[in-house]
Amino acid sequence: MDRLPKKNLTAKIIAVIFAAILWAFVMNEQNPPIEVSYQVPLEVRNLSSNMIVNDTPDAVKIRVRGSRSVVAGLSANEIKAYIDMRGVPEGVNTAKVNISSPSNLEIIEVMPDTISLQLDAIISRPVQMEISPIGTPQAGVKVAKTTANVSSVRVEGPRAQLEIVDKVVAYVDISGKTADFTIDAPLVVLNPAGKELKGVTLSPRHASITVNLTGINKKVVDVKTILVSDVPKNAVLRRIKTTPDKVEITGEAALIDNTEVVFTEPISLSNIDQSGEVEVNLQLREGVKAATSKVVVRIDIDKKP
Repeated sequence: MDRLPKKNLTAKIIAVIFAAILWAFVMNEQNPPIEVSYQVPLEVRNLSSNMIVNDTPDAVKIRVRGSRSVVAGLSANEIKAYIDMRGVPEGVNTAKVNISSPSNLEIIEVMPDTISLQLDAIISRPVQMEISPIGTPQAGVKVAKTTANVSSVRVEGPRAQLEIVDKVVAYVDISGKTADFTIDAPLVVLNPAGKELKGVTLSPRHASITVNLTGINKKVVDVKTILVSDVPKNAVLRRIKTTPDKVEITGEAALIDNTEVVFTEPISLSNIDQSGEVEVNLQLREGVKAATSKVVVRIDIDKKP
């Protein structure tokens, strides 16, 4: 009688083991493990605010294994790839790529699994600014002097970049210029090879540049207002005043010497029956420039009794 319970217990154990094997077989057939590769963005963690990492890839390739159901239900943000910058010294370093993923997922491969990187401190220093005219002014005109509202610029960026800063330049185009002018010019950082240096910031980023030219012919001439037609029959033209009534013109000697007066564009009086002001353009010969391109004409009208 004692042997029967022992036989039953052995049979039960065998049945449980067989059932487990059968369940594993069925699950493996119905929900087999599969391998999938993902491109995962590479994060940089624990980086000091006064440091910057260079030469790191944007993403790494990760190959994982898991059951079909697990992989199918996986969302993109459940796998994280990151490098930890805590305690990493400035300079060239090698960092391990760490992976954070669900526990029921096996990480098969990470490519690359280590990253060579440059860790630089963010520093700044003042750099003298230079003005560099480009282009060619009109014949007979040369640059006499250039001035700027700033003499130096503060450049900020990774230490490795600032070590190869050569100068800061404001390029000013003087092509075809005949008169002094002022322009707001962007500032450019150059390396010793004369190439623009990226990855740095400037303060300020622009400068106000004044260019004084020599060889310019200047002359002050009268402004003459041109009127066409008559005022309406019920009105009388009492006075016309032009502001300014004189203007400085610049240009080649032959043009300036032969110019004694500058005319406005014609103003029609046919529809003017009350006093007022009109802004009109000056008519300038080709090659002649004026200190102002517009004048204001005050027209005083009286009503007929």
